[in-house]
Amino acid sequence: MTEDEKNEYIREHLTYELLMARYTYGMMSVPQHQLLWNALFEAFSVHVRALYAFLKNEKDQRNAEARDFNDKFKVKDAQSVRGALDKLNRQVLHLGKLRTSNMSEKVDLSQAARILNWIEARVSDFVAELSEKYKEHWLPDRADPAKDDSMMTKGPTGPAAPPVPTATNHVTMVKTEVR
Repeated sequence: MTEDEKNEYIREHLTYELLMARYTYGMMSVPQHQLLWNALFEAFSVHVRALYAFLKNEKDQRNAEARDFNDKFKVKDAQSVRGALDKLNRQVLHLGKLRTSNMSEKVDLSQAARILNWIEARVSDFVAELSEKYKEHWLPDRADPAKDDSMMTKGPTGPAAPPVPTATNHVTMVKTEVR
């Protein structure tokens, strides 16, 4: 990665992953329709898995790693959440043969909190150990859901103007039936 790419990665991508892990966990913590909770949990899983791999320096040439910014960075106590992450991988990210229907064998909200707390602590360690040339690009407010300006969007391409109700875009309820 070039220095410009590294700066952008810290400023944009790392903060985004943390923002989304925090936001999805927060939304999972309030009563939701089961399908919405599942969608939030799946999104949470994607973001914490990406952050874990980044912090753990999992060797994959396609992905950035903490050591790209500090070759001496070594994450502490990764094994303390490894079991919960393995369960999460079996439960969400793969249609594997070890996937279970037994609720006691699935990651629940308390285990998700433990994973997020571990991520939070290790990201803090990572940022504390960054050199000043990278640390100046770490913008913690970008990773804070409470400070997000919550723009309306139509997808991953960026913000869109707030919708104006019309007969075709002001949906109040959608019901899908599969027969």
